[in-house]
Amino acid sequence: MSRPMFSIIIPTYNRRTLLERAVNSVLEQVYTDWELLIIDDGSNDSTKKYISSIKDKRIKYFYQENRGESSARNVGIINSAGSYVCFLDSDDRLLRNYLYQFNSNISATTNVLCCGVSMKWGDKDKEVLITPEKNNKSFLKQVLTGHFNLLPFCFERSIVDLFDEEVELGEDFMFLINIVSQHSVLKLEEIQCAVYEHKGRFTRSKYKIPRTSEFKKSTLEIIEENRDRLENTFSSEEIRTIIRNKLEQYILGISNHSLSNALEIFKENKEQYDLNFMYLKLLLTRSKSIVKRILKIH
Repeated sequence: MSRPMFSIIIPTYNRRTLLERAVNSVLEQVYTDWELLIIDDGSNDSTKKYISSIKDKRIKYFYQENRGESSARNVGIINSAGSYVCFLDSDDRLLRNYLYQFNSNISATTNVLCCGVSMKWGDKDKEVLITPEKNNKSFLKQVLTGHFNLLPFCFERSIVDLFDEEVELGEDFMFLINIVSQHSVLKLEEIQCAVYEHKGRFTRSKYKIPRTSEFKKSTLEIIEENRDRLENTFSSEEIRTIIRNKLEQYILGISNHSLSNALEIFKENKEQYDLNFMYLKLLLTRSKSIVKRILKIH
């Protein structure tokens, strides 16, 4: 059997109803030389039954006991046969020309490609279109400030490393910084995929437990490890500002679920990154969240 051009990896956990949209978006691709690896991370719904009902030899199903998204993606990477690897979350989708556009622009020297992405909020009827900036510094800033997850990227298999399985929150940021700081990225302006934000999105649930050590690994340490390369593009002060902004986003996100966990990270970093201004903002954000919940109850 010949090697497929693309391997698409979907980790999933109890997402049967949402998974169908993601899988169909792969089946509907104009470009057809692909394999789809679905890694079921311990689902107890009808995920396996649904996948078994699809009669397409390009789809490969793997089941493991629940070990987290990073572990599931690693199973996909290890078992992938494609020349290029793409990652699709089970609640997102590809547009029909996603693979076609990547394939049309790949050359012998192309390691990484990035297309435009549509961010959709189903509960707010809101959509934001994000396209990769052509200017390299502007693009790197987009990545560093969290404008992209893994979905709009396509990676040559030879440069793909495994995910750190101790990191679940920020694992995509950690993965991307390692790659985009070392490899040039071919940027495509066309919107070719869609990310769906919703109340049940797994990334939100990850905030519910302490993540201080994970944040250090996935953000602070990964930036420090690549600082020499990043300082070819950014000044030390610009990198410091990016880290401070990431910390603010991270802390505020966690505060919606656990004020104590948010305060833990705040206290550890407030002096080094001048976060004192955040204290009132943190309490105000938390207060607004509590008020909204009370109003919903009544």
